[in-house]
Amino acid sequence: MTPRAFYKAVVVPNIQDVAENYGDFRIAHNAVASVDALAAHIYVFMKMACHDDVVETKDDIEFRHHLAQEFSDFGLIRDVAKAQKHVALDRGKPQVKNASQVNTGKLAQWDQGKFGEARFDAPPQVFVTTTSGEKRAIEALVKSCSAFLVGKMDEYGIG
Repeated sequence: MTPRAFYKAVVVPNIQDVAENYGDFRIAHNAVASVDALAAHIYVFMKMACHDDVVETKDDIEFRHHLAQEFSDFGLIRDVAKAQKHVALDRGKPQVKNASQVNTGKLAQWDQGKFGEARFDAPPQVFVTTTSGEKRAIEALVKSCSAFLVGKMDEYGIG
């Protein structure tokens, strides 16, 4: 399956689900995992095509690291996905060290979370609280990261 086909078959439906069910932890978990997996699909596709941007890249972990340096939201999604998989992260400087930093709830004040990410009138939604204390809406993160990765596929000529 090409990265573009994976995006259409898996990522897009998961993002639609999280937009319709922004308070559902399971759906948010699936959306995070699929966006993170899309990066691996892009890496493997490019590696098989001997694309210059990945020829010297050791593996998809290093590729994700480069993506995270380019787009900080992707770094956060990568860390959330790793925390969901491994429960606790103790290497490096992850923005999320534990899976328990992802929760469903309401924001208590209008100024909690990143501007423009919270749902109007604060209905319960899935958020991640970074190790620095910033609250970010999973729905907004998966949307921004999938758009970033679609842009990378366009840039790399992945049809």
